[in-house]
Amino acid sequence: MSDHPMNADLIAAIADLDTWAAENVTSLPFEEATAILLQVRHVTGQLRAVDAVLERWIYAVFKDQGWRTGHDHPRTVDGVGAVTASKRRTTHWDSEGAIKAWFEAWLDRWLTDHHGALPEPWEAIGEFARIVGTIKQDGAYSSAGLRKTPLVAVGVNTNDYTWDEWGAPTVKIEPVEQGSDDD
Repeated sequence: MSDHPMNADLIAAIADLDTWAAENVTSLPFEEATAILLQVRHVTGQLRAVDAVLERWIYAVFKDQGWRTGHDHPRTVDGVGAVTASKRRTTHWDSEGAIKAWFEAWLDRWLTDHHGALPEPWEAIGEFARIVGTIKQDGAYSSAGLRKTPLVAVGVNTNDYTWDEWGAPTVKIEPVEQGSDDD
């Protein structure tokens, strides 16, 4: 562990807070307990902000060093443990555009395969249910979201209807086991 003053100050400040709280909170007057809770929440918010800054910096170091990111590519830090850094990707859909493209492509195939005969409404509804990943639960249907495979099967280029957004970096640390005093 680093000898940086912040490490020592943080450790000293929070060393036995959980023990203190367990032994003393129930004896505090309501007003004092409320005031302490407000202070704890303020400090917690500040610590979260520091946490986020540290995660962004550590992720940047991973990238700058050319280290692989993702939770299956840990780096070992002496005295700390296995450290991984990653970002979560969320895929967003232009659902209306994708559904319109699917229906046009599906209907064209249907008309070709059935020599111009229009499908029964339930045929289209059933196929539509497949592309939205409809799931029956307790007699009701719910959507799990658009599915790429049925869209691609009728010739829709899903890249035209999706975009990715990357979240904030996340750093996970699997601490090294500390030896006991008996060792």
